[in-house]
Amino acid sequence: ELTAGRLVRAQSDPTQRGSLLDRSGRALAATVAGGARSYPQGDAAGPLVGYVGQPTAEELKTLTPRGVLASDVIGRAALEAAVESLVAGQRGGRLTVVDPTGAVAETLTSVPPRAGESVTTTIDLDVQREVEAILGDRIGSAIVIDPRSGAIRALASAPRYDPNLFVRGGDVGAVLNDSRQPLIARPLQGLYPPGSTFKVVTMAAALESGAFTPDSEFTCTGRWTGLPGLAFDCWLRTGHGAQRLVEGLTNSCNSVFYEIGKRLDEIDSTLLPSMAARCGFGESTGVAADIEAPGVAPSPAWKQRVLRDGWSRGDAVNMAIGQGQLLVTPLQLAAVYAAIATSGQGPGLRLLDRSTLPGGSVERRLPASTRRVPWAPATFEAIRTGLRGVVAAPTGTAAFVFQGSPLAATVSGKTGTAETSGGQASHAWFACYAPFDAPKAAVLVMLEHGGEGSAAAAPLARRILEAVLDRL
Repeated sequence: ELTAGRLVRAQSDPTQRGSLLDRSGRALAATVAGGARSYPQGDAAGPLVGYVGQPTAEELKTLTPRGVLASDVIGRAALEAAVESLVAGQRGGRLTVVDPTGAVAETLTSVPPRAGESVTTTIDLDVQREVEAILGDRIGSAIVIDPRSGAIRALASAPRYDPNLFVRGGDVGAVLNDSRQPLIARPLQGLYPPGSTFKVVTMAAALESGAFTPDSEFTCTGRWTGLPGLAFDCWLRTGHGAQRLVEGLTNSCNSVFYEIGKRLDEIDSTLLPSMAARCGFGESTGVAADIEAPGVAPSPAWKQRVLRDGWSRGDAVNMAIGQGQLLVTPLQLAAVYAAIATSGQGPGLRLLDRSTLPGGSVERRLPASTRRVPWAPATFEAIRTGLRGVVAAPTGTAAFVFQGSPLAATVSGKTGTAETSGGQASHAWFACYAPFDAPKAAVLVMLEHGGEGSAAAAPLARRILEAVLDRL
């Protein structure tokens, strides 16, 4: 065919990036006219959705062989990056013979472009907006999970940003240089010591070891002196007096859990660290594995490998109250409380529900997290009793928060106040579920440097439950 000045021309045909949708099919991210990316919800769920951008020269070294051009866009953050392989699609191409005028004289071969799949998430946009409004401008996270199905209905991160800034133009620098780091999807990527919310894991390790029972007795004088030459204060300086293990969880007594950490370490230094690992700490939950932070679940082996240092009894004592080198994401912790809500009988967590092939006629279910909390039924029962007392018992650390509310008769939860370094205010945590006898919602609130969990995080969790419980 190459006669009279004709040429062979290879031409790449663009594809269309698939959409990101909420559970009802409302677009969180979509491709509009001209192939431009659009974020119809503005800053609602912005840090969770993420944004797209053109590949760098370094990235093109591996992406070009897969058909990506410098003018294309790829997922740059959060879900846009996590679902890249699903929504990106595949460019097509044509090999043609053109005459001197540029007209196609012959098509030698062609491959049609394949549009990206649309991904439906479990996020309920109405619940997401409600939770974001309650979180307001406080820096932190708020999560709502339906423990019956494992569906994550809200993953609120503050501060938020509008992903449209990165595709339509705007003051991108203000987002990139914001010291509050709005680009971090905090529920999935923020790492913090969990404080007393971790005591459910310590209690599980105690009960599963066989060395403790729910009725094991302790005495709190306000100061624990179980390690030679060291003294650790309970948060209640006057002490809790004599109490059983279940009451220790209800009252969040540090002395009880210091003692558990010490005694477990005496039996086997891996008992508490291995329980933390079995509950999912130290690795992503799997709901969006490519973008989740794994966190740190310290252990003797980890400390030797990473810090080149030996494990001490003090490490176990600190870990027992959710401090030390332990770092978790809010979603990792919420996953444990969602499991407690169902006594371990619920399914794994799910954020990415299904993908739809172009044309909308073929759907496929996307995998959920398969991680389960591995506790015996009696362990769940004892922990659930302790968590119920946090709200229902007069001495419960969140009882005053729910006083006068109908929720007081139905919520179980746990406060957490996690110490931070550098003299900064503590992180405030509250994890809960309701109704305790047939849970429909598991809620977690985490406020960075927010102060005390009972005073700062628990009231927001109450407001979230009041707003969304009957809508799930």
